[in-house]
Amino acid sequence: MLINGLPLPGDLLALMEAGRWKAPMDCSGVNRLFPENGGLFLYSIELMESETRTLFDPQLRCSAWHGVPDPDNPPGNIEPRLAVFVADLGHGFDQPIALDYRVSRDQPRVITLRWGNRGEQNRWVVLAPDIRAFAELVGL
Repeated sequence: MLINGLPLPGDLLALMEAGRWKAPMDCSGVNRLFPENGGLFLYSIELMESETRTLFDPQLRCSAWHGVPDPDNPPGNIEPRLAVFVADLGHGFDQPIALDYRVSRDQPRVITLRWGNRGEQNRWVVLAPDIRAFAELVGL
């Protein structure tokens, strides 16, 4: 399965096939990882495709959604051609979660957008080294 020309990790496909790619009943892992959230909303394949397309929207090209490179806390930014949106934190949070294929096409890391405070730049930060570790963190 390809989205944005990138292969979805086998671990993600296995979670989907097993019916485990859904918000966990026990939210303690989600709440530890994201103290402020509107719930963990994990995307279907169709939603992954449509949300990832927003990265290529010309109106968003220079927007805060892309972040900026941050060598002190990489990656800082997102590379639209090497990313797939897979989840978010629910309505009103505007905090997408993406697979970042810059490090590995087979085991992309999981990143999320952190909004800056009062004029600070927004940053993409690493949540987990791969989808398996992310699933364990949130309790899937």
